[in-house]
Amino acid sequence: MIFAQKPDRWRIEVLSPMNMPVFLFLSDGKEWISYSIQENRYVRGKTDGNTTLLGLRMRDLVAFVFGQLPDVKTGPEKVTCSSDGDLFLLTVPGEMGASKVWIKPGEDRVVKSEFYDTDGDMTLTTRFTGFKRLGEELFPYGVDIHLPEESTWITLSYETVELNPPLSEDLFQFVPPSGARGGLSPDGPESMVLTP
Repeated sequence: MIFAQKPDRWRIEVLSPMNMPVFLFLSDGKEWISYSIQENRYVRGKTDGNTTLLGLRMRDLVAFVFGQLPDVKTGPEKVTCSSDGDLFLLTVPGEMGASKVWIKPGEDRVVKSEFYDTDGDMTLTTRFTGFKRLGEELFPYGVDIHLPEESTWITLSYETVELNPPLSEDLFQFVPPSGARGGLSPDGPESMVLTP
């Protein structure tokens, strides 16, 4: 189960194959929490613009949940557009490296993106699949994220999506359950072990 609210509030509940809660990850935009339900143990830390989880900045993770690309700061160079099969390819030079974005003509939907560092090495690849109409927008019910430097693949898939439902503030707050062990993380969430 995934709940997200722009720009950087999210809650991800990981369920076992038996539909039992296993892990909880959440951020209220000020701090992040990782809670192992089986171990009744949590870790928390402050959220800032560079805080990462699973190798992705918090704000970028929310963008992917919404089927969008992270913010890219472009330099003075011009964006170029070319054809790549039946897709448009936008190449965007940036201060931190280039990015490439593949767009489906006529539908204005991003189907793939790649991000590179200043040395030209790929740092992030995303693919958006399973587009369905959601309100006035096409929404990708599948997002595949690859982080080559971390040898990490992340797949988000949705069965049902509700756009702009009322969300309680409590969804993004964490109150440690009775007997839970935990505290502050000295190294940030990127150091967390995310498997039971």
